[in-house]
Amino acid sequence: MLIKSRIIGVLMAYLCLFCMIFGGCEGINPHSRLGYYMDTVISITLYGDEYGCSLLIEECMDICGEYDRRLSLSRYEYSEISMLNAGLSKTVSLETAELISRAIGYSKLSGGAFDISIAPISRLWNFTSKNPTIPDDELINSAVGKVDYTAITVDGERIDFSVEGMQLDLGGIAKGFVADKIREHLISSGVTSGIIDLGGNVVLIGAKPSGEPYLVGIKDPNGGGEPVCLLEVTDAAVVTSGTYERMFIYEGKKYHHILDANTGYPSDTDIVSATIITKSAEKADALSTICVLLGSEGAEELLFEVDDVCAVFILEDGSIRYINGAEELIRN
Repeated sequence: MLIKSRIIGVLMAYLCLFCMIFGGCEGINPHSRLGYYMDTVISITLYGDEYGCSLLIEECMDICGEYDRRLSLSRYEYSEISMLNAGLSKTVSLETAELISRAIGYSKLSGGAFDISIAPISRLWNFTSKNPTIPDDELINSAVGKVDYTAITVDGERIDFSVEGMQLDLGGIAKGFVADKIREHLISSGVTSGIIDLGGNVVLIGAKPSGEPYLVGIKDPNGGGEPVCLLEVTDAAVVTSGTYERMFIYEGKKYHHILDANTGYPSDTDIVSATIITKSAEKADALSTICVLLGSEGAEELLFEVDDVCAVFILEDGSIRYINGAEELIRN
């Protein structure tokens, strides 16, 4: 229990690392609960009767647990992804197969920079170690040779790889997928206002009970206490990917967790933080990572071709770029 308490205590702060949510409403009590799934802290906030909210939040945590056990890369030895990667099974649930198909679509959209078969590379990097080191060049080059989303075939529930040693890592899309599932469950249960936060993958159901939009603050990548801007958001997902968390400094150089599948190393672009605002958290999850990988010029060009998406980029020089009308969401 002591170890778990320490984990939760440390990671509670993670809820505000990427964006800060200001969702209070006078006269209606919010009810929240934290959980730990998918290697991150989960927070669910609902408004109304305490007993009813508690039951619904418990159901949401069960959903997180179910998908964690199904999609985990390493936490569960017999997850669908673990069994697939180990060559012990070629079939997954239809829901997981459909997620893999959509993830392949995002891999194609990114030109392969974002690739769900990146597990051979991501397994080499340990960004949580007390003494992190850089993987050997030969190991990285060998791993890059096993990464190629075009070598994945999805046929119903069957998944096949045509490259030996290929493995999947759904970390760039899974939390968004689960956040959408939780939203669907809550809306079908009659919820009209609520906040879902899966490690920075934020989904806002409706507006505040008062009818006002939620305020979502985008964190300053340089560590300032105040958000760089406040967004007024209603009934949407807000997801941020940034190079300033889950990183380490080695011999004076920063290495972060957003890995480029084409090189095997952390991305090296001018974007330090990409926030996507759209309806689907799954879509926002994948696109936020893709934008960091592509850099501002390529990301802006890509987003101009994607419907119903706006974005906020924070660049290395500290400037902020608003894409597809995101400036209209800024609270003055």
